[in-house]
Amino acid sequence: MTTNNGSAFTLIELLIVVAIIGILAAIAVPNFLNAQLRAQISKANAEMNTFVTAMEMYRMDNGVYFPHNHTPWQNKYLTTPIAYVASMPTDPFQKGPGRTEE
Repeated sequence: MTTNNGSAFTLIELLIVVAIIGILAAIAVPNFLNAQLRAQISKANAEMNTFVTAMEMYRMDNGVYFPHNHTPWQNKYLTTPIAYVASMPTDPFQKGPGRTEE
């Protein structure tokens, strides 16, 4: 006959541990998703501030804000191109660079 030395976990103990892990996951996952959304909003705000800064730099260099529409005669004043924005920022709410809603 074998003796039970009591070193194993019972089924009830394992179920309690799994339930506790499930409760902790149910609390942690929404907080993680909320943090991810806040990070995306923060990134979008920072990129919009980049455009605001670029428009202010253009105004300081040229004395006027960037025109709303583009006509061919405006190109004759561009003697030396200046990059006010080094690269096009990506939309943090889309799944890839340059992606538009379909």
